[in-house]
Amino acid sequence: MMSRVISRVMALLPLFAVAHAMTASRGEQPVSRGFATTSDVTMRLYVPSGRLTVETWERDSVHLEGQLGANASLFGGGARTHIKLGIEARSNTDSTLPQATVRVRVPRRARLWIKMIDGTLQ
Repeated sequence: MMSRVISRVMALLPLFAVAHAMTASRGEQPVSRGFATTSDVTMRLYVPSGRLTVETWERDSVHLEGQLGANASLFGGGARTHIKLGIEARSNTDSTLPQATVRVRVPRRARLWIKMIDGTLQ
């Protein structure tokens, strides 16, 4: 019984490898981060290119989730009262704008500063 399970898992491994390679070749990188904050946090968001959706909720936290482009990485940090999050290029030599599609949930009373160069804000 156990050997059949192992052989089935081994048979599926190449499929998982192909699926992972296809995702990596498109450059999609899932991202999901949460930060404990105050209900009136001051926040800076920087998404140079792509789509940013901002939603409010009744929690004392910030949550960011979505997909980063091939040339993008997430930076950020701060304290409970102030947070800075953004998307930046993985390499200093890459001249294309880092791209992302992200959704950010913030406390209803949060103060936001958003900077985008080429993108959509909802």
